[in-house]
Amino acid sequence: MAPFTGLLARFMVASLSASASNNDATIGSGGDQYIHAKENVERQGLLHQCFRQSSSDAFSMSGILEASQHHHNNDKETFRVLEIGCGAGHTTLDLLLDVLPDHCHITAVDADPKLIASAQTRLSSQGFSELQQKRVTFQHQTGESLAESMAGQFDSVWVRFVVVHLPDPLAFLEAAAECLKPGGTILVEDIYVPGATSLCHPPLYAHTFFHEMHTKASRKLGGDLTRGAKIGDYLQSLGSLQNIQCNTFAPIFGRGVTVRPWTSHSQSANSSRSQENTDTSTNRFNLGWSLLEQSLASLMPKLRELEVCTEEEVSRAEESLASWKREQKAKGDDDERTCSYQMFALPDGTVFQWWATRMET
Repeated sequence: MAPFTGLLARFMVASLSASASNNDATIGSGGDQYIHAKENVERQGLLHQCFRQSSSDAFSMSGILEASQHHHNNDKETFRVLEIGCGAGHTTLDLLLDVLPDHCHITAVDADPKLIASAQTRLSSQGFSELQQKRVTFQHQTGESLAESMAGQFDSVWVRFVVVHLPDPLAFLEAAAECLKPGGTILVEDIYVPGATSLCHPPLYAHTFFHEMHTKASRKLGGDLTRGAKIGDYLQSLGSLQNIQCNTFAPIFGRGVTVRPWTSHSQSANSSRSQENTDTSTNRFNLGWSLLEQSLASLMPKLRELEVCTEEEVSRAEESLASWKREQKAKGDDDERTCSYQMFALPDGTVFQWWATRMET
């Protein structure tokens, strides 16, 4: 296998070549190839709220939680987790509070220094104890600095909603796997969005527009929204991983109908906050609807930059959302028992959760 520094260098070169017109192709949350406006921290928070329990379940299904407890009971050492592409730290702090045991340390990296600053502010201003703050390290990292400092240091590597944005996902995953200790587990979560038809009933133009433009812009930037289904193949091809496994679910939001959760609500290590009784079908619909609104808003700058749609299409999408909200307000349509039927998927496809362990040397 190529040296870790060589892998990251190859990743950076391939990324820059594949997006020559887009500058700044980087590891983690992405450079100019990232579709959404990264300063939209509210959208990141909504995305995390929608998928926080399913990601927590993945830590349980993949064996990471069990391994962390076994590690502590037998070795009395810190269990080290690396999160690549942490954004503003919403997932990181949830792992800290609700998922991982107290003897774990999380190193969370992102290529955007503004998002790292936002994450650090959140950590220092939201009532975390001094001990809890010591369990998290937020770092602005590029490929080169990862290569110098992180090879073979982590018991687990965690990557969510990153791979679909990257011009060279295989090189990225090879580099991520190299950060694992022998026997460590990599957990990768991403989307599979096939075809051109959006899942939304009754149809809503804003949802159709988002689906079509999200797909079109991603392809133009060198990404691929079908990669969620391909990650297992990437992991297999590395040659350094074994026991590759997968879980899938469709992220459906609905009102006027009870949509059962996509999650198993597994008991996490620190479950005081994660088990709040807020995961009703209506609450999830409201979160999903807010995520759709914020996703459209954060997508607009990149759509205009890439010139993949017309201003008329943008206006029509914005008006369709506003019109739907006006109609619901006029009806007083906020009672879960009598509200009008609406169902949609976001992202518009399937979420894949893959995990594998690094072979012992």
